[in-house]
Amino acid sequence: MKSVNDTIPKPLHIIGNVSNGSIITSLDFSSYISKNEQLISIAIFGTKDSSILIYSLKNYRLLLQIEIKEFLSGGNNNKPGSDDDGLEEIKSCLYVRSKEILMVQLRSGLIGLFHMNLNRIAKELPPTLTLIVGFKSYAMTFATSFVVNDQYLGSLDENNAEKIVLRNFDFLDDDISFNLQFKDDEKHGIIISLYCIIQLEQVYFIIAFESGFLELFRSTLTDFDGEIKSKNAECCSTLRIESEMILSMDFNQTKMFGVLVNASNDVCVWRLENKLCNDRKILIFNDKFLKRISIKEDGLVSCSIRSDGKIFAIGTKNGRVRVFSGKTAKLLAVLTHHFYPIRSM
Repeated sequence: MKSVNDTIPKPLHIIGNVSNGSIITSLDFSSYISKNEQLISIAIFGTKDSSILIYSLKNYRLLLQIEIKEFLSGGNNNKPGSDDDGLEEIKSCLYVRSKEILMVQLRSGLIGLFHMNLNRIAKELPPTLTLIVGFKSYAMTFATSFVVNDQYLGSLDENNAEKIVLRNFDFLDDDISFNLQFKDDEKHGIIISLYCIIQLEQVYFIIAFESGFLELFRSTLTDFDGEIKSKNAECCSTLRIESEMILSMDFNQTKMFGVLVNASNDVCVWRLENKLCNDRKILIFNDKFLKRISIKEDGLVSCSIRSDGKIFAIGTKNGRVRVFSGKTAKLLAVLTHHFYPIRSM
């Protein structure tokens, strides 16, 4: 009888070359409308040698390759770094299709926002990349910048790892900063990962700390009107996962559950729920729901939940990818086609 893994297809295409330093460190997906009005998917990759690669997922053709250091280096008020800064690897890249904006974050904390029109591909022209603005975020953290509702870009403040800055893509010169207020001033170390939820006028930040704690911070969001704004985000819920360091976290807003991996080689699945507080519903951690899966293998390094919440995947240091059911957390498949650490999924 064939096992589940016997039916898993091999990779359709391999991108990147370890021997020449073109190692993929981040990725995102998007699409464009072809001449025939078909939706064509693309993959956007960031590399260790500070390049952006854009591939068509229809024929795996390279559409664009460009070195980001050309944009994020010296001499211009919109360029936040020096030549040395620009040489650092790409930590994160995200494309906001509705705004035609590509966000690129370097390991040093430098962030560049670029205008990129993918519709040029339909005219058989390469997509162009134009720097809109560049700025810095906090460098000494594993946490990456994030996009909320295709409208806001969030990052840690350049000088303060306990302050989160939200920028509206329509008003990039303005921002709102949120100062994290901990319960009883009890802090839990370096921020490993963070996720933001905006519901009506409420803003929530889910933050995973190195010490094994998950904390949920709540604040309010007001309109951007050009004034400098600073708000407090109060800790409204805490979930102690493990004493071991959290290595990666992801959250799915469709199903309202999250996944994380820690240094003990545990996979933890947790949920958020609504609670009535002062005649108003707020989100808190469901402390009665916590599934823990122990993996007898060294080096869990990354996790990712598919957008529909039906599956999630765990990446390991030795290149294995384990795929689980989002509903039952049962193991569905193990992909063994990689040979290097799975840093991004």
